[in-house]
Formats: sequence, structure tokens, C-alpha cells
Amino acid sequence: MIGAAHSLTTRFVMAPSFYPAANDPTFAGMGLDGGYLTTLPNVRVNLFYASPDDDPAVVASDEARKDAAPV
Repeated sequence: MIGAAHSLTTRFVMAPSFYPAANDPTFAGMGLDGGYLTTLPNVRVNLFYASPDDDPAVVASDEARKDAAPV
């Protein structure tokens, strides 16, 4: 979850933009417990980018390379 992970707040993590990483096809089968979260598909653009300056290619690359982080 990019460099913001060091300052995530409960309010940010509890936003409806996250779900257990084990429910995401990218991380399924990795044995992650419910304490690991990742972003729901296609919400990163609204969380981490500012329109109209966002580059669709960068956003797509970010979505494809997203990670999971412990809460």
C-alpha cells in the first residue's frame, strides 16, 4: 500500500475501500490471516491519485502491483 502504510489511521483502514487480502485473487492461497488488508479492485485511483493529473497507465500499473499490509 505504497509509502502511506506507516501512517494509516483506523478511519482510513476501516474505509469501505479495503477488504481482507485473502479474499483478493492476487493473495488467495498465500495463507494471510484476516489482519492483512488490500484495496478493493479499482478504488486506488480515488484513494491515491488526484484527477485530472492522474495518468491512466500509472493507475493501471499501481492496481496490478498492489500489495497487502497488516492492520
